[in-house]
Amino acid sequence: MAICISRRIRNVYPNLSSGHKKIANIVLREPSKAQHYSCIRLANKAGVSSSTVNRFAKLVGYDGFNEFRNAITQELADDMSDSEKLVTSTDETRTRDLAKKTLAMDIKNLRYTMEHLDLDDIKEFVEFTLKNRRKFIIGFGNDAAIAKMLYDNFVKMFDNVNLITDYEDYFALICSLTKYDQVIVFSVADVSDKLQGLMRFIKSKNPDITIISNDSSSPIFEYANRFIEAKAETPTFAHSLASAVSIVNAITLEIVKVDRIRITERHKMLEKLRADYSK
Repeated sequence: MAICISRRIRNVYPNLSSGHKKIANIVLREPSKAQHYSCIRLANKAGVSSSTVNRFAKLVGYDGFNEFRNAITQELADDMSDSEKLVTSTDETRTRDLAKKTLAMDIKNLRYTMEHLDLDDIKEFVEFTLKNRRKFIIGFGNDAAIAKMLYDNFVKMFDNVNLITDYEDYFALICSLTKYDQVIVFSVADVSDKLQGLMRFIKSKNPDITIISNDSSSPIFEYANRFIEAKAETPTFAHSLASAVSIVNAITLEIVKVDRIRITERHKMLEKLRADYSK
């Protein structure tokens, strides 16, 4: 278990009542099991009342039992490798409906993303998208899929759209960047060291930068002109892309709404080209 919670418990342990010490012993001895106990179950295991468990959580420094249990889960997850998280998460849901739990988490992610979406950022994003000369869409690792989705939408609407994923020499694709260009970075599932280095270079060229990310504390946040949060929590080590997909669809539709006439004419032209030259 991560040192933070165990240290909190040990700091107060000498002054705990006998009932609180029973709870502390269970949590310190078997944190991987304790993270799944309900308040009532932990109370039964320790031979105390539920109110005693809640008081213990507050003594340790949390608002209540649920916050305390969530902190154990989070810190255990932080200490695990990806493979350990995968095995643990699937093993712990044998008696539950994992599919429903995952979908419920996606609904929660979407609701959070919708409630925290800044419409002014979306409006500003659309304005820069329509006036900037070139667009560079970036996504490494698992973010490449969502970056490709936006790229596929943009190439139907604009010229000079560039996709940068896990290409070995990505600086070759972006070395000519200027202040008249637009950069859209997806950091929903992965924040790699190479992305941070690339962002430093991009910022030095002063283009318009939009970052779509799961984490507002991401180290690349400081480089953004605007930040759009796409919540991506799941019951396993993987990240959900549902919110990011919704954001891609939303900004695409907003662009179409604002620039409908030109985009419609472009689609007609593309359809004619396909009909004339696909044979």
